[in-house]
Amino acid sequence: MAQPPMRPTTKAQVSGHKFLSRRLELGVALGDERMLHDPLGKRRKAVAAGLAISILLCVGSAALAWLKPEPDPGDAPILKAQSGQLLVREEQVLHPVANLASARLLVGEPAHPIKAGDQILRQTPIAAPVGIVDAPGILSDQPVEQPSWSLCTTQGPNTPSSGIPRIPGAVEHIVLGQEQVPSLEKSKGILAAVGAQEWIISHNQRLLLPAEDTPEGRAIRRQMNIDHSTARWRPPEDVLNAIAEAPPVPQWHGDILQAEDQAWLSLPQGIIALTPLQRDILLDLGNNLKTLGRTELTQRSDAQRSIDLPERTVEWIDPAAQPICIQTQWQQGEFEHHVGVAALSAEQLLAQAVALPGTSVATHAHTFGTAIGVRTINGTHVIGESGLRHKISDANYQALGLAAPVMMPWVLLRLLPEGSELSAKAAGRSFVEPTTPQSQERAPKLHNPAPGEPAKEDSAQGAQEAPEQQGQSEAPEDKEPPQDSEG
Repeated sequence: MAQPPMRPTTKAQVSGHKFLSRRLELGVALGDERMLHDPLGKRRKAVAAGLAISILLCVGSAALAWLKPEPDPGDAPILKAQSGQLLVREEQVLHPVANLASARLLVGEPAHPIKAGDQILRQTPIAAPVGIVDAPGILSDQPVEQPSWSLCTTQGPNTPSSGIPRIPGAVEHIVLGQEQVPSLEKSKGILAAVGAQEWIISHNQRLLLPAEDTPEGRAIRRQMNIDHSTARWRPPEDVLNAIAEAPPVPQWHGDILQAEDQAWLSLPQGIIALTPLQRDILLDLGNNLKTLGRTELTQRSDAQRSIDLPERTVEWIDPAAQPICIQTQWQQGEFEHHVGVAALSAEQLLAQAVALPGTSVATHAHTFGTAIGVRTINGTHVIGESGLRHKISDANYQALGLAAPVMMPWVLLRLLPEGSELSAKAAGRSFVEPTTPQSQERAPKLHNPAPGEPAKEDSAQGAQEAPEQQGQSEAPEDKEPPQDSEG
């Protein structure tokens, strides 16, 4: 009997079959066939998504390994290992180098480090490490605007006591940076003491006071209200030298001419106008006072000079209350200096600075974060990111790849700690010297020869001294030990 033809399955039958299959799966897996939710569907989707992501990662890793294999630096002069170590190529040998500055000095150009894989480095011989250990490690070719340099000091408090001279505090911190400091007002001054000398500091210069035991010193101090209780700024001599020095106070001999409220000093060259303070100082020094009419002064010529004496009394600033600063600005081809008081407190000033390494007059500095070049009357220098200053020639400076150097006064730069000179010869020296007991015994000792004198080895001298020392060491063995007299 012929079977009837198969009827095609309808969409409703397929949907119903899937529905019943999911109910059956839920009933077997969860014991609940009500189909309130479908947790198995979420699991199936999660498994499918995980498989898809895994396949994509495998395909991407394979493509990355084929398109970008282990980095090959080729013939690059400066290499960078995966660990970050810099290496310099010398023919077929690689030398580990201390920092980027040393590497560029060795290759003679501002080359950038090229990454090298560990497998490639294993195929190249690696020799002794070289470089300048304290050379800058962060170099930038970004131009630096000409800064206005400042030098600020913080000082401990002065402790006054009755009946005895005021105990002066000492400068505790010297900060070199770029702090903007307003110029000192003409009505204020600073009394500085360095050793046995005392100076009057104005907004742009320092005036050396005559010794206290001289008539000039007593007269000026009394008229300027300077006594043992006056607060004194006690900076190092190198800091004081950053302020321009006024001509010393000479001995002025001449009549003082008083015309109404104006006083003049009469000299053979002419007359010089005096302020009330200058007149009182000269009167205390024994100069004669003459009263003239104003018409009589017109018969005398001007001396065409000024008198080197303080012009007015000032209010003395306590250096323990506010930081004293010296600021320099490069304008029209020269530096202009002025003295002022910082608006920041000592704590705020030190919070923005970093402590300097090594030994130097300055204790802190505001660094730029990278090495910068500066030009002074003493040549070109590089200030590292840590504040060390390094002398460098113009040819080697080009190899570092830094921006054009900015101007800086030498009196301020010399306050920073001095680092090693940056040169290709210094960068080629190995900073690791292996020592073994055998090498210490066999290595000949060289003395430092004078200019033009060849180096001499001390090995021959040591060979001559060896028998003598050996004989001296064996001599006590041939002698009998001394006997005790009481035995």
